Amino acid sequence: MAIRQRLKYCFDMKHSSKLRYIIILGLILVTALALRMYSLDRYSFWYDEAIAVLDARRVDQLFPLSKLFDGNFLLNHHDYLMLYTHGFVYYWKMLFGESEFALRLSSVIFSLLSIYALYVLAKDFFDIKIARLTAFLIAISPFHIYYSQELRPYAAICLFTLISAYSFLKVITGGSKKYWLAYISFSVLSVYFQYMNLMVLLSFCIFFIFRIKKYKHLLMSFLLSHGVIIILLIPVFLTLYPNLEFVLHNKIPSEMSDFPIWRAEINIKSLIYTLKNFSIGYNIDYHSLAGKCATLTCLFLFLSGALWSFRKIGMKLLLTCLFTPLLTMFFISKIKSCYVDRYFFSVFPFYLLGAAIGLSRMNKKTVFIFVLAITAFNYLALRNYNLNYLPDEYAQHVGVVERQNIKGFDKFISDNYKIGDRIIHTCRNTVFPLKFYIRQTSPNADLIQKIDRGTVIVFNPDVFKEKELFRIDYKGLHPTIFLPEEFKIAKDLEKNHRLWIVFSSWRFKGIDSQEYEVIKRIKENFKEDRLEEFDGAFVYLFSKN
Repeated sequence: MAIRQRLKYCFDMKHSSKLRYIIILGLILVTALALRMYSLDRYSFWYDEAIAVLDARRVDQLFPLSKLFDGNFLLNHHDYLMLYTHGFVYYWKMLFGESEFALRLSSVIFSLLSIYALYVLAKDFFDIKIARLTAFLIAISPFHIYYSQELRPYAAICLFTLISAYSFLKVITGGSKKYWLAYISFSVLSVYFQYMNLMVLLSFCIFFIFRIKKYKHLLMSFLLSHGVIIILLIPVFLTLYPNLEFVLHNKIPSEMSDFPIWRAEINIKSLIYTLKNFSIGYNIDYHSLAGKCATLTCLFLFLSGALWSFRKIGMKLLLTCLFTPLLTMFFISKIKSCYVDRYFFSVFPFYLLGAAIGLSRMNKKTVFIFVLAITAFNYLALRNYNLNYLPDEYAQHVGVVERQNIKGFDKFISDNYKIGDRIIHTCRNTVFPLKFYIRQTSPNADLIQKIDRGTVIVFNPDVFKEKELFRIDYKGLHPTIFLPEEFKIAKDLEKNHRLWIVFSSWRFKGIDSQEYEVIKRIKENFKEDRLEEFDGAFVYLFSKN
């Protein structure tokens, strides 16, 4: 009888403990969901998001594989094989529609799944306490929330990377061969969603090579698996080659490039700012008290966790995955600047995992104090995020600008458009959003045709020697790569009786933007009839004097 009661007591305790873990994880996921759903559709689609919706096609609608040997085609379709746009987004919008909320919801779901995947990885290869702390840290992470609210592949590849890492760890710790299949599948899928994830694959290979003596019994499986991966990724390598050659042999101004080329100088501060963004996101200035305290707090916890658990095989792999992409991009950027923190989004959860391990080594009171401080820092960052604040120093958020809300400018144009009008942009950032929104607003075929020309007029004495207005047309529903010499002097503007000018820039500051020089030049020959100011753009209607 006593034995039965003891067994029943143990069962009840185990059941109660399991239920408690489920409740805690559930609360963390609910918190994460609430933070990611808040103001999900507040802003209109921006440049890359609009392209993803406009250019979304079924997989069977892609160009024939023979195009993989056409260098000129690949230069203008470098995302030709992106299964996120040409596959996932297409089917998602067929099911749920084309609203900002419906489409961005896909990233929210991927982000929640990635939190759960990170929780499982931490639980299976570390312990349940670390798993809970890690899940909590990423649930309230401003950096994770930022990309959970964009129609971009980053939330998805974060999930795929975590599954790949989990599968790889399972294999090297004696798991069944089914984990090789999972590793191959999600590694390949992550690269087809975002080519930059090739660096994560490189991390797994480096880890294995440096420990080949320990895992020599897995060598054949490793070689076969990566042989399959290489074969499946041949189309990616064929696509990347002409694009890399083009980038390395041409001087392409960042303002005109759809390649990941950025003006920012890369130095040791770039690495510090990356750790700041991992810790507290883009929206807190590193030089502020909160920015430095948050960065140093997370760095201290990460180093503590990494040092304490360094002997664990899981930590060795995760450190390799974290720092290989980061350092690879850092040194490549010494040749051609392409160091952007979002390219490390798929591995940044490992930084928070290290911080969680550091937290787990402390007593309850100290853990409570640190968690309270981190929560306070993240609250400040999320408040700034919702206020659309970014630090003035661009190096802290390379490739990221203030959110711009241009909703409504499409209706203003369609309500006042007349046949014969010409529509021009001062920056390509509004070209594809307008192409998307005008299709939601107006059935006017002539208007859609004019907007689809995607004419951009620029004045940039840093790029063009002549102090003239230059023009280029971004035709169709997909961006085209242009070199500065392909821009032509805009000589034909005076032939138009009425001109619509969508005045904007990547970091729109109203009339303080450099692009306002275009407006001043237009005013020399045209009369301003209408002006409508939107959050991310001013729309002018000019008529001939």
